[in-house]
Amino acid sequence: MKIAIISDIHGCLGYLQRLIPKLRRTDMIFIAGDITGTLSYSLILKSIIRNRKISREVYANEVYGKYKEKFTEFQVKSVMRFFRVITKLRVPIFFTHGNSEVPEVRDLYSSLSENYENIFYLGNTVCEYGKWVIAGYGYCSPASYRISFQTPGEKSKEEILDQLGPEHTFSVECPYGTENERVMEFTLARYEAARNRMPEPFLEELNRWSRMPPGTSEKEYVQWQKGPKSATPIEEMTSWIDTCTAHDNIWLVLVFHGIEGIGWEPVPGNVIETYFNYIKSKEEDIWIATFQDVTKYMRERMHASIKYSRENNSIRVEFHHDLDPELYSLPLTLKTYVPSGWESVKISQGEKSWSAVTLSDECGNYIPYMAYPNDDDIVILKK
Repeated sequence: MKIAIISDIHGCLGYLQRLIPKLRRTDMIFIAGDITGTLSYSLILKSIIRNRKISREVYANEVYGKYKEKFTEFQVKSVMRFFRVITKLRVPIFFTHGNSEVPEVRDLYSSLSENYENIFYLGNTVCEYGKWVIAGYGYCSPASYRISFQTPGEKSKEEILDQLGPEHTFSVECPYGTENERVMEFTLARYEAARNRMPEPFLEELNRWSRMPPGTSEKEYVQWQKGPKSATPIEEMTSWIDTCTAHDNIWLVLVFHGIEGIGWEPVPGNVIETYFNYIKSKEEDIWIATFQDVTKYMRERMHASIKYSRENNSIRVEFHHDLDPELYSLPLTLKTYVPSGWESVKISQGEKSWSAVTLSDECGNYIPYMAYPNDDDIVILKK
């Protein structure tokens, strides 16, 4: 099955039109919001020039409120153009609104979609399609905490938390301005992690403009951001993976801004496919995970406390950390040394149990295993 995922068209429907031949060869299309144009950007800019620290109230009154009628008219026209493009397709299309589309636009999305069997508007709803269950939730942008301005439809973090749960409010893609302490004061007070700034005593942060070789850091972990551009050779991109496999503490954060001629510095699709195949070939040596999960893993490990006790042919392991257990419950890999005569063991934690064969290194026999923190004690029995 071929699935196309599109986001943030922002009224640039010429780009979408160019994709039609490729979209016709897909089996399903998802559009993740911000479809209409945003006339307000130029108006926002004028207001920021007048008052650099424009508040939400000032924006609502001076910008959005003053130009609401024009803004709405502009977006409605953008919606009609959008439907003229997507109705050329016959594959199932699922889409939701974004963080700058006014209520009138959302109503129009809903009414227009009802005229087509293959077009589904997911305005904060769940849709069952065959074996698929598809949820759509708009207004998810964390930009309600951007300091300079807010777009009209932003939902607060509290509302997202109420609707979707804490896992969807854990991390944020912070906008430009991460070197501004005022921006980060607000951001880090509301989110557990921000991609461009995540101050931790154990973490070396190397953003895309850093020239420091990641292998030279003496910290426990290195967050190494790399963003391939259109002309970045595949050999350079694969070298980033090789650097990770040569060390045990490098967290490579990949950032793509464009693909297949669309977006800033777009990377050709065949290059990305080659690159991802190379990454897959190394999956025995690297861990591929979301930004959220890697952050949780590192913090849990750095905040963990482990106590061992042995009695006859059993070892008991107490495994805890002092973080919020509602947010930090990812299993970690533990390494427990066992007596030399133990060749295989049974490991249990609560109702879960499994068998393992011991390995050895210069320190003796050991077993590696996954365990959950702040859960039942782990019990290791000689078999």
